[in-house]
Amino acid sequence: MGSNNDEPNLIANCGDTLHSSLPYVYILMHKESEKLCGHCFQQSAKLLKCSACQLSWYCSKACQKKEWMFHREECKGHQKIAPFIAKDTTRLLLRLIIKSRIVNDHERSVEIFGQRRCFDDLMTHIKELKSDPVRIKEFLQICESLRAFVSENFVLPHPNELLEFYGKICINTISICDKELRQIGAGLYLGPSLLDHSCRPNAVVIFDGKVLNLKCIEPIYDGQKITISYIELLNTKARRCEELENCYYFQCTCSLCVDNQKDAMMKSSLCSDKKCSGARGQTDDGSFLSCNVCGQSDIGDIYVQRNSNASTKSQEILQKLVALKSENKFEELLKLCEECMDDVQDILHHFNIHLIRLLEMAFDSCIELGQFAKAVSYGTRLLEPYRFYLTKFHPDLGIHLMKIGKIHLYLEQTPDALQSLQEAESIIKVTHGPSHALYSDLRELIDQSIMESSAVVASNPRANKLTEDNNLKLV
Repeated sequence: MGSNNDEPNLIANCGDTLHSSLPYVYILMHKESEKLCGHCFQQSAKLLKCSACQLSWYCSKACQKKEWMFHREECKGHQKIAPFIAKDTTRLLLRLIIKSRIVNDHERSVEIFGQRRCFDDLMTHIKELKSDPVRIKEFLQICESLRAFVSENFVLPHPNELLEFYGKICINTISICDKELRQIGAGLYLGPSLLDHSCRPNAVVIFDGKVLNLKCIEPIYDGQKITISYIELLNTKARRCEELENCYYFQCTCSLCVDNQKDAMMKSSLCSDKKCSGARGQTDDGSFLSCNVCGQSDIGDIYVQRNSNASTKSQEILQKLVALKSENKFEELLKLCEECMDDVQDILHHFNIHLIRLLEMAFDSCIELGQFAKAVSYGTRLLEPYRFYLTKFHPDLGIHLMKIGKIHLYLEQTPDALQSLQEAESIIKVTHGPSHALYSDLRELIDQSIMESSAVVASNPRANKLTEDNNLKLV
């Protein structure tokens, strides 16, 4: 805080934990049920299976007992509809009904930033929901599934109350993620439901099991609103706005959504001058901006058509790649992905969102196939666009750097590993914090890199002499 009285007061700095809370209701996704405890969401070497339904697993008898309030009715339902499996949203709605019937729990509130929040404070957007044919269709399907799932003695609420519950789930549910930001569950958090969205947020949500921690990633000053992102940020403004409107019924007007220059780069192509490596951004009306390097502004019909064809082709291929990924056909996926990249990478700029998505697909596929040399090449190519679009302390960037560092370490490229891992540490220390399991894993990798670097130097007399002469440091 400065000495000038006119300067705003700093109320939170990067890395500060702004809020922590447990969910009001939650579910572990079915696909994770054999990997994680159904109550605390933690991994365990030996999970205990529910002997009745055979579908829920727990790390201890204590966790199983705590979960029984919800699992009692679920357990009957699993047995009733077997071999079919209830959808995760159906289970979450059932848990919300059960929770609402606990005496006085409807009035239970939590404090966040000096305000009290209770279940009744959660928004529903019922008016918009009733006018949304997609949501209404899903609601009717869930109601039908719920009636088939619950036991005969379980009385469901009135349809109007069910719709209110469904609305609260649609608008307020937060995806619960593991330490690498992979979704493992979903929950309603009374306090964090107060937070507004921004495509350029100053805070992020990180989980430790099912405990939500709100971490500061930008300095926050007195009077400044604390914001998080509700959606995937690495996307065009049009796609972000579409998702926010469809899911949450509002349009974003944050600083990123009025940054037309950055949005134009999402649709950028290489400069028409072959000797220039610059980018020509594309606006919403399809026109091209001047090159950001050489200033070239001339454009021809051939250039426009080539770029249109490249964008269309990459979009079509990406849809096929998503389908192949869902089927775990990684060899076919990588082949198609590389063919498409060969066709468009001399047309689209590497800041173009379609080329970024292709590189992400290639990177993930190479890891799945054990082609680590290729993986590190594709992963490294993603760093520049990630740094351009994401904030300095974005968890996605930190985790990506950690993955690259691990691959470098596996390939015995120790200096590169150390550089990537230390950059990852500077981010993850802020986003996750030193006490988080991911940070501990990262520190082990850094220590291993340092140890292996020291061993290389010790075994190489010439390198050892150079190190001494130049006073080089390994860290």
